[in-house]
Amino acid sequence: MYFLDNDSGVGTMPPVGEVISSTPRWFTESPPSYPGAAWFNIVQAELINAVKDSGVELDKSQLNQLSQILIAKLNKNQNLSDIPDRAEAVKNLGLDEVAFIGEILHRQGNLYEIFIAGAGAQADSRKNLGLKTAATYDVGTGSGQIPDMSSQQKGIGAGVGWQKLPSGLILQWGGTSPIAGSGSSVNVTFPIEFPNAVVGVVFQSITEVSPSCAFFMHSDLTTSSMKAWGVAKVIAAGATTAPLSAGISASWLVWGY
Repeated sequence: MYFLDNDSGVGTMPPVGEVISSTPRWFTESPPSYPGAAWFNIVQAELINAVKDSGVELDKSQLNQLSQILIAKLNKNQNLSDIPDRAEAVKNLGLDEVAFIGEILHRQGNLYEIFIAGAGAQADSRKNLGLKTAATYDVGTGSGQIPDMSSQQKGIGAGVGWQKLPSGLILQWGGTSPIAGSGSSVNVTFPIEFPNAVVGVVFQSITEVSPSCAFFMHSDLTTSSMKAWGVAKVIAAGATTAPLSAGISASWLVWGY
């Protein structure tokens, strides 16, 4: 496709003139019709613009540029894959209730198409969304479940606290008030009440500073409290026993469910 290319032409397209007829006129033999320069210029301009607007440069040696452009625009073998903006094309067709996600999915189906496609399609969808294996587990406290954070409650203060584990086990800890000595006791109230039972208690001396090991015991154990008793101490040198010092305190740990 090319334009007039000889010395009879001019470099600027002349004005096409005013409209003479608002209805089509056709060539006749008698009297003979003549197209005139304006008509040829109009046709040439239309052809040049059709080629250039398709992003193709005019080539005088090619006699099929216009036909190739038309074929490319109307090629049915593309099956619409040559549409540059699928979403806009769908909207223009009035099909804005569908979206292209590999295959056509109905938005109103809430991804039901992936569900009925089976486990393979579901796994691929999770992978495409960047979801790891945790996406396939339920939340709870059972085996193979993601722990429910509400099952891991806790309360921690100054030297006292409690922790509930996903298994249902509850740990509680704290310290006693000063004990008068061996054979004396103090009351201990747990930070929270155990729902069912206490299954274990241990003590450790807080204030005994000499090289010795202090012993304590408990009584009157309930799900909410106990008594802590001072018993005796074992002195490291010679492994002898002796009464506890007055005012000694003990830390304690209890567990239950």
